[in-house]
Amino acid sequence: MEPPKRHKLDLIIPCYNPPDGWAEVLIQRYWEISEHFGFNPKLILVNDGSLEGSVKQQAKRISKKIESLQYLELAENCGKGAALRAGVEQASSEYIIFTDVDFPYTVESISGIYHQLREGANVVIGTRDNHYYDSVPSFRKSLSKAFRWTLKILLRLDSNDTQCGLKGFDQEGKKRFLETTINRFLFDLEFVLYCSRSSTTKLSTVDVQLNEGVVFSKMPISILMKEGWNFIKILFRPSRK
Repeated sequence: MEPPKRHKLDLIIPCYNPPDGWAEVLIQRYWEISEHFGFNPKLILVNDGSLEGSVKQQAKRISKKIESLQYLELAENCGKGAALRAGVEQASSEYIIFTDVDFPYTVESISGIYHQLREGANVVIGTRDNHYYDSVPSFRKSLSKAFRWTLKILLRLDSNDTQCGLKGFDQEGKKRFLETTINRFLFDLEFVLYCSRSSTTKLSTVDVQLNEGVVFSKMPISILMKEGWNFIKILFRPSRK
């Protein structure tokens, strides 16, 4: 009997109450990526406790188009960080890339992440240029730029763009990712901070671009307040080796 085929790449996609038409977009983007790479990645879809049962129904439909689909479902909404950790725990390929359910970044951007991993980086994070902010609501734009400035001054990270929703890592980076504890949006910062402070983790960056027509939603004030407390905890957390 032949051993089970191991995938070269796992794509992890978290979702929570995704918009209408999301399944069609996911299927289309998946096959665009597969054609570009010349192989079919494994797809891990994590339902972060969506309020409606349609995600599970759509996942069954997606599985008929994408045989490699692995569907995970959290019993309640725990946050993007928690959903991604659930997916990463299940990932077994040499390389792992995660992005959002609407695949906002171009295939070339995803390819750039993958090739940096192939060249030896343990963790690759996408970095966004000024064109990115043309598609972002004004308040979110101001908040993002202020946050990046704060990171540059206070934490002096290798990259001050920690919140880009496109990142990749190998099995060494997977270990670092599973060390994170923040459940919602600032898990990105926590992850990049751990990698930057590690003497054994090679961190790299790739410039990324948005697909045309991408529209970002507004962020509720309640989430900003919770993430402000998480940011304070990260600032005063002891360094890890």
